[in-house]
Amino acid sequence: MGLTLVGAGAWWWPLRGMVDRWEAARAELRRQEARLAEVRRAAAEAERIEAELRTLEAELQRLRRRLPEEADIRTVFDRLSRAAGEAGLDLRSWEYRPPRAESGQGGLVTHVAELELRGTYHAFGRLTAAVPGMERLVVLSGWRIRRVEDGRPPQLEVRLKAETYTLRISGP
Repeated sequence: MGLTLVGAGAWWWPLRGMVDRWEAARAELRRQEARLAEVRRAAAEAERIEAELRTLEAELQRLRRRLPEEADIRTVFDRLSRAAGEAGLDLRSWEYRPPRAESGQGGLVTHVAELELRGTYHAFGRLTAAVPGMERLVVLSGWRIRRVEDGRPPQLEVRLKAETYTLRISGP
């Protein structure tokens, strides 16, 4: 019996070390699998963020295309004048006001033209409906309207400001 116990101990002692190493290897495998799952989640999140960044960059480029370059300012206001004529308005005066140095809020520089127009209420409506469809961003503001002739329809005179913007890009 003593010999059997010695033989069993001779087998058990090395086997116990192998079992311990096997359990340690299984625990390490579980840690590595958890780490792999974490890395996969992080990679999926990175892909989602990169896709969102590409979408935002495309939107930024689209919006930048709506802002004219400094050299295009005259063209933008000329197109607005043409749109006023197509709407049935008589352009009485048009005066460009160069931007002031402090107008560059957040990189945007505001360019203003003051217009005096004459026409009917509906003609002004056609102009305001045409402005959002213009290639470049134009904002009509500072409206002053007065009736200059009675009749059917009455003639109105409108003084307003038309604004467009350029993007000031600061150097490196």
